[in-house]
Amino acid sequence: MSNPAIRGLQLVNLGVRTLAIKNGAKPMSIKGDHCQGIVPPKNGWYKDNLLIENAPDSFPADATAYSVVELMKKIDKGIMLGEEMPDTLLTPDELQSFLLSLTEKYGS
Repeated sequence: MSNPAIRGLQLVNLGVRTLAIKNGAKPMSIKGDHCQGIVPPKNGWYKDNLLIENAPDSFPADATAYSVVELMKKIDKGIMLGEEMPDTLLTPDELQSFLLSLTEKYGS
């Protein structure tokens, strides 16, 4: 199996595109270096610039919540921890505490 985090990101990317379409928006990949300094400098799929046209005002918050929750669930499933992942987006402090508790439990 590939790296669970990378595979999770790939699946979340597809999920965000599906979410956009379901909300009447148009997702598309665009070329260019629009996110220079934000994404890792190596070439790869994760450097794909995603433009979403005609998204409703609620879409950024919905896409963020979906992405965080689904990525955690997909990584958990990929590495077979069997932990109960949140079904809704936690606050930043709650999310940090949750991730730290997993690090303490499973980190070496």
